Amino acid sequence: MRSDTWGARPRGGAGEPTLVPLADVTPRAPRRPDTRAWPPAPDGVVVVDKPAGMTSHDVVAKVRWLARTRKVGHAGTLDPMATGVLVLGVGRATRALTYLVGADKEYVTTIRLGAATSTDDAQGETVATTDARHVTAESLRAAAEGLTGQILQVPSTVSAIKVDGRRAYDLARAGEDVELEARPVTVARFELSEPRTVEVDGVTFVDVDATVECSSGTYVRALARDLGAALGVGGHLTALRRTRVGGIRVEDAHRLDVLVSRAEVDALPVPVVGAADALRGTMPWHVLTHEESLAAVHGRRVARGGTTEATVAGVDGAGRLVAVLTRSGAWLKPVTVFMAPDDLVPDGAPQDAVVVDGRQTQVWRSLDELPADLGPTVVTIGNFDGVHLGHQEVLGVVVAQARARGAAAVAVTFTPHPRAVHVPEEPLRLVTSPAQRRELLAATGLDGVLELDYTLAFAAQSPREFVESCFVRGLGATAVVVGRDVQLGAGNSGNLATLVGLGEEHGFEVVTVEDLGVAGGRWSSTAARRLLDDGDVTRASRILGRQHRLRAEVVHGDARGRTIGFPTANLSQEVEGLVPADGVYAGWMLRRGGGADAVLPAAVSIGTNPTFDGTQRRVEAYVLDRTDLDLYGEAVELDLVAHLRPTLRFTSVDELVTQMDADVVRVREVLAAEGPPPARP
Repeated sequence: MRSDTWGARPRGGAGEPTLVPLADVTPRAPRRPDTRAWPPAPDGVVVVDKPAGMTSHDVVAKVRWLARTRKVGHAGTLDPMATGVLVLGVGRATRALTYLVGADKEYVTTIRLGAATSTDDAQGETVATTDARHVTAESLRAAAEGLTGQILQVPSTVSAIKVDGRRAYDLARAGEDVELEARPVTVARFELSEPRTVEVDGVTFVDVDATVECSSGTYVRALARDLGAALGVGGHLTALRRTRVGGIRVEDAHRLDVLVSRAEVDALPVPVVGAADALRGTMPWHVLTHEESLAAVHGRRVARGGTTEATVAGVDGAGRLVAVLTRSGAWLKPVTVFMAPDDLVPDGAPQDAVVVDGRQTQVWRSLDELPADLGPTVVTIGNFDGVHLGHQEVLGVVVAQARARGAAAVAVTFTPHPRAVHVPEEPLRLVTSPAQRRELLAATGLDGVLELDYTLAFAAQSPREFVESCFVRGLGATAVVVGRDVQLGAGNSGNLATLVGLGEEHGFEVVTVEDLGVAGGRWSSTAARRLLDDGDVTRASRILGRQHRLRAEVVHGDARGRTIGFPTANLSQEVEGLVPADGVYAGWMLRRGGGADAVLPAAVSIGTNPTFDGTQRRVEAYVLDRTDLDLYGEAVELDLVAHLRPTLRFTSVDELVTQMDADVVRVREVLAAEGPPPARP
């Protein structure tokens, strides 16, 4: 018997199988090839503006097809009649949906008074009608007030609540009596429009629009029912649109037909936002170091730091969600982990993006890293050390021009600073570290930062070679924003006229910005460095547009301050930011995680501790009136407000303590006049 002619198929019972011709065996249909030309969606959250007439399951099924994965879930359904925000998770981001299901929600709806239906909405059968012409705005407001705040609500009989293992809506549709118990919910806002009368078949109904903000588990259709009952006329929903889930608004949502067009026409993947961004309106962020992230993904607790929140989203330096953590005494314990150890990026290693105030700015370190779908850009170029007010003005023009042109706003900068390559024998102390510079650039609203490796070979490019490789082929610039004194190319051989000529040749516009500054000079990084080297942090802040900031981990010192009543936090030698002249400064200590201890007044000492014959230059901070803080191993930031005095050698410890008491008094005065620092990266 030849295997290509005969097949064996058991026919039940024991014994030999019966042999039948393969022609009699129905062949399995070959699997259809996946002809979808667009790439799979990455892990993340998709926000869909659900259209009317589709079930939430229908939308999930469509997004599974578009995302090219079965792993898609939702954070709470909408009825077929309803439209608006439907939050879906893709891949590992489905784990975040648990925390979005419980988020508060906002709806806009239309309620018809004078008719009750079997489903409390327009899709059910009308079970009673009552003339509602007597309903007034005053009676509506009074009834709505009774349904606002913490209330007990009986869900609609066609809800998805289970009764003895079966959905309430299945029982109702089968004609069985459904009795649901009242549940506590919170209606934070139940705001009604002016009523309007509607005549239908000789019956006068009243329609009213409503805005509802409520806790998870609140049924808006039940609010409509109960509003009608309170007025004695019955009521039901005729329209419902969800406009917010937690911090996710309907303005963030994508129409389903647009998602289909993106995929089928433009071959683009489903657009997602990171799980951390999606949770931002639901729980605060807590930025983790690499070591803390590694501990969290292995299920180990991490130090709570300054956070006082019960639950936080633990994110890495690029704003990616590592884990959701809950407070446990002085620690944070991971309860849901979103990353694997291999996904983590060590501190100081190149990051793909910088996140400031929930907004992501991409970072590229070569022209090869630029995405193929970047699209048109508006570009500027510079070293941007310190990102001072002059830089901020130029970058503001870049962002405004980009928004007006529908383009991406990009800054091109260099690492290391060109002077370190051309004059290596004269080290240049920079106002900001590379990481600080990225954060400050991102805070201006840029969409991307291109950090090019500055070498002698790179510096040897002609103006044309640089412009064509970077601005034209790399970034597809539609406009380049520069100052009138711009120089580029080998030996600074290119100037504004060179750039304008190349722009005319390649189709980009050159937008010039005048020199900016204060009376007596222009804003410049050089001027800021000089002032910081002199210890004049106050005047330096007028150039920077903010207080100068230092950042480092707190390490163990000599523990001498604690013995004299002034325990200090000693910063490691790896301080980010230009350390100014020796002396005592008034400043603020900033800690991660928010809470009451996020911003603390501090007296900051910079120097070698000559009273104790110290030789190592240190930065240390005494937090006023606090001896209970355990900051070891914590990364903190110091915003320097004013220089108080130079470093002095004292003849005794008592003399030092007397001076420190006076310093604390002066710090209080300075900080009271200055006020706390504004939020910034």
